[in-house]
Amino acid sequence: MSATVASLKSRLRTHWPVAVGVAYLLSGVYVVRPAEQAVVRLFGKVVDAHVKPGLRYRLPYPLSRLDKVKVRERKRLTIGFQLADQPLGRQPSAGETQFLTGDYNLVNIQAVVQYSIREAAHYLFAAREIEKLVGGAVDSALTEVMAGTPVDDILTVGKVGVQNATRTRAQEILEGYGAGVLIVQVTIQKPYPPMEVLAAFNDVASA
Repeated sequence: MSATVASLKSRLRTHWPVAVGVAYLLSGVYVVRPAEQAVVRLFGKVVDAHVKPGLRYRLPYPLSRLDKVKVRERKRLTIGFQLADQPLGRQPSAGETQFLTGDYNLVNIQAVVQYSIREAAHYLFAAREIEKLVGGAVDSALTEVMAGTPVDDILTVGKVGVQNATRTRAQEILEGYGAGVLIVQVTIQKPYPPMEVLAAFNDVASA
């Protein structure tokens, strides 16, 4: 009996490094789901930026690193206000919301932006704070588009055109940065003139 136990212990001592090695190699197995994009880096360099969905293998960590992102998930940010302000009834400052129109009027604009990830590698490594990059691109695009739009258009029938033009221009800006982001939609909340001229505008509109 003691000889059998001794033999078993001897085998375990002999084979445990092999078992550990096999377990380490198997740790490189991973799954990419259809709604995901995966990026594999080897010694810090991207070696596969478009891993296809399915069961895949890479060299185990720390030789390689794996990043997965959800490309079908829509992310959201706001321009001119914070979502947390609405339940509290807080109003944003004029500097955050006011844009100059093509006929040199000021108008308050608040917008909701929806975007998704198009290129995982670019999204992961183009900028540290991608949300700020997207927000800045949309804000710049909105400033450009508003500068070519009369105030009457944005306050009446031209809002959809401004939204579409802003989305297109913001996408162009982000393409220049190589951000790997797709602007899905820009939705302008109800635009309105500054409070100090709102009554006068309403009188003109009624007339």
